Amino acid sequence: MKQRIRIVLLFIGLIFTTSCSNGITNPQSDLIGQWAFISSENGEEAFACNLAFSQDGMLSTEGNWFVEGGDYDHVLIAPGRIKVSNQDVSQVISFVIEDEVLTLFFDAGSNQYGKVVERSSVSSVTADSPEMIQSTESPIPQSPTSTLTWTPTKTLRDFTPTIEFATSRTITPTNSTTEYITPTPKVYYPISNCASSQLHVGDSAYVSYEGGKNRLRSTPDTHPSNNIIGEILPGEVVEIIGGPKCNYGWILWKVFTTDDKTGWTPESDGDEFWLIPITTRQFCSDALPSRLIAGEMAFVEEEPDLANRVRSEPKTSAEIIDRIEPKGKMEVLEGPECGERAHWWKVKSVKTGIVGWTMESREDEYYLAPIP
Repeated sequence: MKQRIRIVLLFIGLIFTTSCSNGITNPQSDLIGQWAFISSENGEEAFACNLAFSQDGMLSTEGNWFVEGGDYDHVLIAPGRIKVSNQDVSQVISFVIEDEVLTLFFDAGSNQYGKVVERSSVSSVTADSPEMIQSTESPIPQSPTSTLTWTPTKTLRDFTPTIEFATSRTITPTNSTTEYITPTPKVYYPISNCASSQLHVGDSAYVSYEGGKNRLRSTPDTHPSNNIIGEILPGEVVEIIGGPKCNYGWILWKVFTTDDKTGWTPESDGDEFWLIPITTRQFCSDALPSRLIAGEMAFVEEEPDLANRVRSEPKTSAEIIDRIEPKGKMEVLEGPECGERAHWWKVKSVKTGIVGWTMESREDEYYLAPIP
């Protein structure tokens, strides 16, 4: 019997030795580290969030809208299979790691995560705003990068992305520097004894489709009716320019709307989020972070009340082939291209069907906003 055990162990050792010699990595070590949640295809809600696998066999989850985060024990029981335990409850999860994307397989579906890589922040520079004439874009004078300065005149934007991860969507913009992706929204408590938040000054967000319209107020006070200056409808996009403030346990932010209104609106009452963060990515180091994604929809912001020029190429010297009026919708086809300190996207106008290139933003102002 002992001789048989020795033979089996020798055989297993031979298999692992051969595997390593063929360049197969250790799946346990591949798991170790932080993983940013990308998407879910009917995967388990408890794991639809950021994950962190540690060397000592711990799995930490950040929590999400459905469940609170928590700590689990994890152990590799076979190549591509881990056992995850929390107190007396255990489950076996199959996984695959490919191109720095982790896929966890559950009974009903799967979740995907991107490998998190820490990186330093990058400061952005841009030129003084040229006078705007007849359109939301005009030629920008070319100056040596070392002499460029920028003082925001309308909003505070202090974007310092802290992580970069690979996703299943590959985007390689021409003439761009490095792609930065904002972290998956993380719940935190900026004010004690107040509701939680997922936002920071400089972020963009949209009004949730679940909670109805948000009131826009002149002051961060939810009680009076005489400070209501407008409404923000579900799906509308805002920029976070101030705050937060706490009132009656609600967390409120000062926002700037696409139709040029400024005011205060609530994000959360502690049980429900009404403002949902929008992922921003820094493809072009001297432009505002991009909020658009190829394959999704966008529209021209109501203010400034000017059409976006659509050009034959991604540069202001190219032929103008179309104009998309404020509120006009478009399909984002590809991009971005970096040029003249702007993100350029190839778009297709919903109204005319014309395909061409248009600017997403310039200086400290967005011209296009995503349709969530």
